[in-house]
Amino acid sequence: MKEKYRGIIAIVAVLMIFLAVSAFIRVALATEIPIAAVSSGSMEPTIAKGSLIVVKGVSPEKIKAAPAPEGDIIVYLRAHTVKREILFFTFYNPEPVVHRAVKKVKIGDKWRFLTKGDANLGYDQNPNNPKTWVPEDRVLGKVVLVIPMLAMGFSLLRLPLVWLCYRWL
Repeated sequence: MKEKYRGIIAIVAVLMIFLAVSAFIRVALATEIPIAAVSSGSMEPTIAKGSLIVVKGVSPEKIKAAPAPEGDIIVYLRAHTVKREILFFTFYNPEPVVHRAVKKVKIGDKWRFLTKGDANLGYDQNPNNPKTWVPEDRVLGKVVLVIPMLAMGFSLLRLPLVWLCYRWL
């Protein structure tokens, strides 16, 4: 009987430690999405599909906007993204975009960013209309670390959890 409870207690303890570490990372990196998997090749060769990225929240004025390879790579949400939070996990539909800030402009008191994937031919927004650029409130942070190919397993483990979140919550 005691063996049965030890297993349950061990699982609960591991889960609690994992949740505490997740919460700490979110606070330390000042973003809701401190670790993410890259699911497309639009940033190749700089960031390969399947890489794991670490994202840090930064103030918009500190984001360097310039063509590759000088501009910061930012993570941002599309205009009508649906967000769901479960414990210390945040899920987005569609997924956030990981592209380079190539230009920025301040309109009123808000920064806006023109973005482009390094492997893409065109910009994500209309380069002639800064009002179509990504507003600062949709920027989740900038990429501070890339770990190539590590996200393959992470993505496979995440798929059932994402499906369950959207199906039942």
